[in-house]
Amino acid sequence: MPKWLFRFTITGLSVLLFSCSKSESILLGTTTTLQDSGLLAVLVGVFNQQHAVKIKPIVAGSGHIFTLIERGDVDIAITHEPIGEQSLVDRQIVTERTPIMYNYFLIVGPKDDPARVHLSSSANKAFANIYESNSIFVSRYDNSGTHYVEKRLWNAANRQPTGNHYIRTGVGMGATLTIAAERNAYTLVDLGTWLAFQNKQSLRVLFQETRHLSQQQAQQHLLTNQYSLLTMTPNSSNQHHQKQAAVFAQWIRQPKTQQLINNYHLYQQTIFITNQ
Repeated sequence: MPKWLFRFTITGLSVLLFSCSKSESILLGTTTTLQDSGLLAVLVGVFNQQHAVKIKPIVAGSGHIFTLIERGDVDIAITHEPIGEQSLVDRQIVTERTPIMYNYFLIVGPKDDPARVHLSSSANKAFANIYESNSIFVSRYDNSGTHYVEKRLWNAANRQPTGNHYIRTGVGMGATLTIAAERNAYTLVDLGTWLAFQNKQSLRVLFQETRHLSQQQAQQHLLTNQYSLLTMTPNSSNQHHQKQAAVFAQWIRQPKTQQLINNYHLYQQTIFITNQ
């Protein structure tokens, strides 16, 4: 075989292999809380084992994932910030928002609880007590779904925290919990990350939703942590990947996958409740 033909063949084969490899994976934009809970690794592992199409997760706060969606840098997403999600639907960037699963946020803080959060009658009252007691509160402050719920709680409490008692981390949930533990401070955390977190030190759960709520009631609750699947509006540049992303979208809705989510436990405690 002539050398030039050999080189051409190898080059063409390389391009072909690269194209196939690229076409067999899709980018899933999702949140740090889903990763920190451990469920993301379970879902990706099971899906990738069962399918030729492979999921590659990109993990960040929901606000940053929204930016990636707008730029076309992810093929499908699971986030937990309903207002931002609906905005993407309204602007026709996302074609469908499907609630998949939810759990609840917890207010955690020092064991001695100087703000008396454990005696609060509601989550917004707990936030008001933290503010009035001049206790330290550690915020993710990263436009994530957790930060969105935190802002809702401050607004419901008619308080706007500032100054040295309000620490802005700008990082994920696990890292924010670490800072709260080091500062012996209050923070808002999702159930999954809290149970998976190993460095609690003096922190403990001081306020959580203990009632059994229907799905309809849960959607109205300030501490509900709703995760939704976002499918992108097809266009000429992403049409092929959207066909592949549809495989994952169909899979996560299947009864077997929903059962997998419902059966995911940490320390014998159910972490997520499916919507379907």
